[in-house]
Amino acid sequence: MDQTIETYIARIASIQDRPAYNLPQSQNVTLPIKRKVLIDIPTTSIGLLDSYELRKCGLFSLIAERNSILGKVQDQFRNYDYQIALVRGLSTCIKSPNLSKELQSQLTEIHKQKSAELPLHLSNLLYSSEAMRNQLQSSSPLAIDGPRESTVILKAVQSINKALSETNQIDNSAEVTFLTPYQETLDKYDVIGQLSYSMRNISQMLPIVTRQLKQYDNLIKCEKNRDRTQFKYLKNIFNKFFIGEVQPYIAKVNSVYYDLEPYLSFAEIGHPEYQYPIKKYHQAFREATLSHVEYWQTLFKRCGSGPNKL
Repeated sequence: MDQTIETYIARIASIQDRPAYNLPQSQNVTLPIKRKVLIDIPTTSIGLLDSYELRKCGLFSLIAERNSILGKVQDQFRNYDYQIALVRGLSTCIKSPNLSKELQSQLTEIHKQKSAELPLHLSNLLYSSEAMRNQLQSSSPLAIDGPRESTVILKAVQSINKALSETNQIDNSAEVTFLTPYQETLDKYDVIGQLSYSMRNISQMLPIVTRQLKQYDNLIKCEKNRDRTQFKYLKNIFNKFFIGEVQPYIAKVNSVYYDLEPYLSFAEIGHPEYQYPIKKYHQAFREATLSHVEYWQTLFKRCGSGPNKL
């Protein structure tokens, strides 16, 4: 789309017989470096507790697996799923009549701490895991052809949104959402990053085209008994480039955004100190699009002509 917009403004400038404004260089969508968003969460040693008693409520095997060599090198997705399972297991153990009162008291304190830490573990998954960093960053635009991009990761994004709403109410009876099953999809298809890239760059380029049109609008003569050749050529450019190429792409981007938008709460509240700016990108994208369309509407009204009429 970047090349299309460059051609679009060049053709407009040619008809105006004026120099074309320079378009800004495309900007990638990036996240802060990991150490800026990674939250340090202190570890709690459950391994020191009476392992035999923990067997009585089914928690021992989970902790033993975590303390194994493989368990200690878990990535953010597997770590988050472990923390969810741990909180649920602790909730079950606290209510078990097979445990001593002393151990139940210890587990109650650990459960309280681990429950409070769940949103932080999710924050680390969202902005420190390789899969999500690949998902949210991009150096390329959303493709307009092929399958509907939003459907590829819709279930994964819905699950993240659901997990976000669950982190404050996990117990042994509540339904929980594990995220590891979606890790590969989120890693492979960077739809959110490409969507953000497209909206960010269109919102910076399209206003320049609009300014080009407005700056030399007085050169486009279309009154009665005047030579309307420039207007005719300009309208051809509108139909070929905006209606034929730019508008369909904008519509596609907008549609993908609205498919995902109900499940993007994590972008605003998924981290205590960082907000992923996709909603800001979309607002600027909408404003740029509306302003551009309004210029053409004003021109056609001034000239007493619609896009398909001379």
